[in-house]
Amino acid sequence: MYFVSFHNSWQHLPIAAFLLQAVVVVTVSANSVSSNGTITWGTELPVAPPYMVDVQYQPGALQGLYSMARTFVDIVQPGNTVTDLLLQLTQVNGTSIITMLADPVKLAGQFTGTIVTIVIGLLFVIFVPITGILICLCRCCGNCGGDLKQGKTASQSCTPICFSFSLFLCAAMILSDGCCLLAANKHLNEVPQQLNSTVNNNIDDIVSFVNTTALQVKYVSQNDFGFVKDLIFAELDDLSASLGDPITAAFAQQVNLDEAINSVVTLDTAIASLLEDMVTMRTDLTAVNLKLVALDQSFTALKNNISDACGPALCGVDVTDLTVDTDFTQMLAILSSYLDALNSSTTENITAIILQGNQDINQLPSRIENETQQIRASIKTAVSDVESSLVAQLNATIGGMTSQFLDPEALKKNVTSMYDNIDIATINQYRWVGWLVMGLWVLTVAILLLLGLSCGVVGFDKNTLPTLRGSLSHTGGLTLVGAVVFSFLISSLLMLICTLLFVVSAPLESAICRPLTDPELKVIAQLLDEPGPSVLNQNLGPNDYFLSSLLFENKTIPLRLTEILKGCRDNKPAWPLLKLNNLFDLNSVVNMTTVLNTSQLESQISSSIDLSGILLLTPELDSQLSNFHNSLAAMNISSLQQMISNNITAVNLQQLANDLRTTGTSNPVVLAELNAIADVTEAIYTGQLLPLQNDQQDIYAQTQNLLLDVHNTMVSVNGTREALQTTETSIQTNGSNIILKEVTKFATRLTAYGQQYIDHSVDVVQNEAGRCLPVWNLYDSMTSLVCRVLLDPIHATWFCLGWAVVVILIAKVLAMKLSSYFRRMKVTEAFIERTMEMNRFQSGKRQSPPPPYNNNKVQPM
Repeated sequence: MYFVSFHNSWQHLPIAAFLLQAVVVVTVSANSVSSNGTITWGTELPVAPPYMVDVQYQPGALQGLYSMARTFVDIVQPGNTVTDLLLQLTQVNGTSIITMLADPVKLAGQFTGTIVTIVIGLLFVIFVPITGILICLCRCCGNCGGDLKQGKTASQSCTPICFSFSLFLCAAMILSDGCCLLAANKHLNEVPQQLNSTVNNNIDDIVSFVNTTALQVKYVSQNDFGFVKDLIFAELDDLSASLGDPITAAFAQQVNLDEAINSVVTLDTAIASLLEDMVTMRTDLTAVNLKLVALDQSFTALKNNISDACGPALCGVDVTDLTVDTDFTQMLAILSSYLDALNSSTTENITAIILQGNQDINQLPSRIENETQQIRASIKTAVSDVESSLVAQLNATIGGMTSQFLDPEALKKNVTSMYDNIDIATINQYRWVGWLVMGLWVLTVAILLLLGLSCGVVGFDKNTLPTLRGSLSHTGGLTLVGAVVFSFLISSLLMLICTLLFVVSAPLESAICRPLTDPELKVIAQLLDEPGPSVLNQNLGPNDYFLSSLLFENKTIPLRLTEILKGCRDNKPAWPLLKLNNLFDLNSVVNMTTVLNTSQLESQISSSIDLSGILLLTPELDSQLSNFHNSLAAMNISSLQQMISNNITAVNLQQLANDLRTTGTSNPVVLAELNAIADVTEAIYTGQLLPLQNDQQDIYAQTQNLLLDVHNTMVSVNGTREALQTTETSIQTNGSNIILKEVTKFATRLTAYGQQYIDHSVDVVQNEAGRCLPVWNLYDSMTSLVCRVLLDPIHATWFCLGWAVVVILIAKVLAMKLSSYFRRMKVTEAFIERTMEMNRFQSGKRQSPPPPYNNNKVQPM
């Protein structure tokens, strides 16, 4: 693993952009935005293609053998001993090395098991040939079974059985060792192929990982950022709706504009209603006056008729007061003057005036849109430039990585050329021949032992004299002797090879494979991840970390290799594992506040929108309302009520009619005329006076309502003037702040779009994208390849060789012993004497013992 020191992070902005944008590719964008500007990101990360590296180690049938070999290594060399030694060796300035070399006895004591094992192997290599030579010389001198002389004892029939069974077990063990050697040879023969496939698969997985990340980057930089860009452009293009409408709504709510407008409209309606009521009253008064004139004429005619009928005496009836006592002409004139004054005070349409002021407020959106065309265009250009820059940086970064570093075919060719330079195939071929020879040697010993044992057992007859044993049994004995001789020839060489392989592989297992295959990676953590100086960098401070010194300017950042490996093992994103937030600030890669230039937008809108020309209570409107109020105040409705309250006539027409009928005159002609006049009087009362009185009451009621309306209208005029003045003052003093506040909200919303995009990208980078399982697979597969695929068969080789040599040593003794029971002997002892005694015992006769044979030699038959 190679690390590069980054000291100028601005130079690596493309890399930051690349890592920032690590998101996923989907076919359809599911992003959405709410009315308050909150973006809901609907993108989902796609599942990465299945990785080709198979990190599962499958030792097959040799699993038990490999475990026994590693267990033997653990026994003779405990893991903590090697770990402690490695930790001591990594101390600063080599003081620990000097200390250990100064006390070699203590150092050797830490490796007692390994040293004893090696010494035993070397002693075996030395003494086995010597022992074989001595046995050979002993047999050549007629000793050690070389004289071919054997006696038959009582246990003779049991001893061969025990020896045969024991030798069979040994031969079976040796045979299994030979088979395991051949199987280990087969496994080792597959290592180059597995190495090639593992490296190629790792290359493909890393390339697939980077390509997937590249696709994720493209999606975010082009699709997600494009979605944000479209939102910003939509807001800017429809500024009258996105900014103008909120400003208008804010004015309506905060300066009580609607209330002021409603008060003016209400006042205008009240004034119109008041004027209409006064016009109606004037019309009614005019009609009443006409009726009064007609009534006065009727009273005059009535008085003339009475005078004509009764003469000057008037028949005792008093008609002096029979006149119309009230006159509404003056009241009508006063009412007309009031009405004229009010009409002259309402020459302007106050509703139109206030709506014109409101129109100025409603035109603010279009004014803002017109005044900000240039700045909106510059903002859109800046956003487009950011998009183009991200895409360009992305393409440059991905293109450089894929073309220069992640060309799978080029990498595979490099690996193949490295294989060719080392010539692994030739080396492996020679190694395969050597392992095959060792396996065949062991199998040869086992086959000779089994063949000799089979022939000897099949041809053995306990009742046959040793000198008369058959050829099959004799062949078995000779085969066993040949197996012993052959084993003496190869045992030292096999033990030497076993010792050499153990010397090479056992330390590798203890010093390298144990730390690398430890699930907790404790040794790696102690060697590389602890703060302070180490053997790899002795210039680190007490709080400095090795990896941080390679990657960051700040060496105190706790970047640990074990945390990276464990995180990648759990398929976590690479960004937090590598703590790259200390190298790149993802939030500063795209500063949307600077890009959108919202401060300039706020400044331009604030300076271009002048609210001083917006007037609600114009001087004309104020004068009109003031005059109208004064006109209302000048109206004396009480005097009108007093005028309308006067009686129309002082004469009771009903009493007058009754008096005319009861004058007491005896003249029938006069009496008839008076009755007719009485009927006329009653008709005048019913048809003229009584309706006039009703009209008089109605007009009085109208004056009552008019009095209330005038009072309410005066109050409304005052309230309207106050509301308009308050609203206008609020617009003049607070309008700019209202606009600025809404502009700030608008700018904040635009900036929030960009910030949400950055937060979304950062969240994806830190929690979703760039999951680095291929990195762990690379580490795990290569570690497994070296420590398991390669080293386990080597462990099995020396373990099988050592075990075979030990068993062969036992088998030598058994074979030598058993061969004397299978081979045809030259001399037997006390065999005939015991036969003759047995015959005498069976016949019941005593016989003298035969004379001894000369030299105890068996006579030929």
